[in-house]
Amino acid sequence: MSHLFNFFNNGTSGGGGGGGVPTGRLELDINPAIGAFQDIQQNTPCTNNTAVESLQNQGDNFAFLQSTGSRKPTWFAASSAQNNKPYLEFDEDYMISSGGTPLFTLRSQDCTFYAVVKGASSAGTWDTLLEKDNDWFWDDGWRLATDSQEDWVTNVGGGGQSENRIDNTNTVTFQAEIYTLRFRASTTPYINSTFSTWSIGYTVTGTTTGFASKATPAQQIIFGTSRDSSGSGVSSFRWNGQVFRILGYSECHSESTLQSTITTLKTIYGI
Repeated sequence: MSHLFNFFNNGTSGGGGGGGVPTGRLELDINPAIGAFQDIQQNTPCTNNTAVESLQNQGDNFAFLQSTGSRKPTWFAASSAQNNKPYLEFDEDYMISSGGTPLFTLRSQDCTFYAVVKGASSAGTWDTLLEKDNDWFWDDGWRLATDSQEDWVTNVGGGGQSENRIDNTNTVTFQAEIYTLRFRASTTPYINSTFSTWSIGYTVTGTTTGFASKATPAQQIIFGTSRDSSGSGVSSFRWNGQVFRILGYSECHSESTLQSTITTLKTIYGI
């Protein structure tokens, strides 16, 4: 399997739906503009500066839930820095997908992710934005995480703490960024063949890293942190910041599709 990593600064669809992003094989669409509720039953939509208890995915039919008051992210109606789009604010918060459907979401050997996010100044090692794996040992599944206020790390498959590092991307910025991950099945097991990063006009090209080929497990998707070492709970590696959109596809997008989607997201979010 090969991995393609990119990070773009300065980038969802107009307030509501897809707004130009590809819809084919779209399984994950975390869009704060749609489906954020103050209750599990989804009877009371969020209003500005209210806690989110249920967030309906706009791809496969399931919701992310959080019933613990101190761990609910906060919904805000608009960010002037991002075309006045709604967003979720995470401050030691997290949500977990629910039901049987997400167990089989994004288990494909070919996937593409786009995350429009703005990290907080407290970014630390292994703080996790999104993951689907068995535990925190980075030896199966996939994970999008930070390594510090300056770097991101991404794991697909893995081989015990294996990771792809994206350096000098300044995960803490004045505006949202677009973080993308692509991987695909091939005769070569899990290799990051190329990736480039853009950060305020600065470009870094990565090197090749090998991984053990392991399938993504049938697990719930964790949003805002990672699983603990046993896999039965969540860890303290909480990702803090603002989330404007996360898209996940069960296909590896071509370079042209990747670039056009990034352009669309930049336009939507004023990046």
